[in-house]
Amino acid sequence: MNSYSADWATKLYDLAHVHGPYLAASTIIWTAIYLASAPISRRVSATYRGLPFKLKMQWDNRIVAFLHAVVICYAAFWGLLCDEPLKADHLHAYSSWAYATMITACGYFIWDAVMCILYFKEFGLGFLLHALGCLFTFLGSLVRCPPIHYNVQIIVNLIFPARSISRRWPLINRTECSCTTATST
Repeated sequence: MNSYSADWATKLYDLAHVHGPYLAASTIIWTAIYLASAPISRRVSATYRGLPFKLKMQWDNRIVAFLHAVVICYAAFWGLLCDEPLKADHLHAYSSWAYATMITACGYFIWDAVMCILYFKEFGLGFLLHALGCLFTFLGSLVRCPPIHYNVQIIVNLIFPARSISRRWPLINRTECSCTTATST
C-alpha cells in the first residue's frame, strides 16, 4: 500500500471511528427536534392543525432548518471572531470549535438527506441532490482538515441569508392555508 492510499485509509477510519459517534449524536438531535416539532406546533398553532400532511411535514422541516441556521451561523461567527487558533492561522489551524461546527452541519445534512429520501415524492430530486452535495462538502471538510477549518466558517456565514427563508416560510404559507374564502359581491 503506497502512502497516498494509506493516508486515505487513515482518514476514512477517522471518519467512521473518531467522527462517527459525534455525527450520530448530531443527526439524532436534529431528528429529535423534527419529531418534537409536530406536537409542539399542534399545541401552539391553529393554522398548523388545519394543514394537510404535506404542508405539516414541510413546516416541521423548516423548523429544523431554521434552528440549524441559527445554531450553525452563531457557531461559525463565534469561530471567526473569537476562536484563537482560527484567528492565529487561517490556513493550517485546527480548531475544536470549527470541528464541532462541521460535525453539527454534517449531522443536519445527514438528517436532511434521509428526509429527502423518505419523502422523495414531496421534495423531489433537487432537494435530495442539495442535501447530498452539502453533506459530502462538509464530510470532505472533516476528512481534509485542518486546512479548511477557517474557510468552512466563512462558507457557513455566506449561506446565512438564504437560511432566513426557513424562518419566513410559516408566515408566508399561512396566507395560502387560510380557511377563509373570499366572497364576491
